[in-house]
Amino acid sequence: MKQDEIERAVEVLRKGGVVAYPTETVYGLGARLQRAAIERVFSLKGRERTKPISMAVSSLDMMARYVHLDSMARRLIERLAPGPYTFVLPRRHTVPPELTGGGALVGVRYPSSTTALSLIERLGEPITSTSANRSGEAPPVHWSDVELDVDILIRGRCEYEEPSTVIEVGTLRILRRGAGVNAAERVLGQLL
Repeated sequence: MKQDEIERAVEVLRKGGVVAYPTETVYGLGARLQRAAIERVFSLKGRERTKPISMAVSSLDMMARYVHLDSMARRLIERLAPGPYTFVLPRRHTVPPELTGGGALVGVRYPSSTTALSLIERLGEPITSTSANRSGEAPPVHWSDVELDVDILIRGRCEYEEPSTVIEVGTLRILRRGAGVNAAERVLGQLL
């Protein structure tokens, strides 16, 4: 990852564009959490507007500005993040309803990928975090597999090459088994 590549991607994001970026799991689509940018992500994916899209943050402090975190949620996230997990949490009013299909919960990634973290940190706000594929197709794990018409594609490596493990924090349940699932099960077992 080159710093000038991140700077170009941040400029694209600031102008409402969509970026394909590598995470430690699979390639993601990043856009600002603004109505028009979110709509573009849905359109690129061919995704139903009632199906939520996750977001990515670069710190626990940033996460707390967008979701409600009780002490149990904080303990869980502090033990697993940053890493290959999507945490499903109650959203605050700062999360646009378009992102969640109007639902009360939102998926939040706190990735360990240096590219994803640099992008979010440099932008200074969360971005969308959904796989860079058409809805229903396999998520891309290599930049050459990204077939969507994005504004910029950042080349990089996806360490795990599989989707994130999704954890519903309120119930401490795993909703989708994926990268890092064994570590998640150990931590959840200790918290239950």
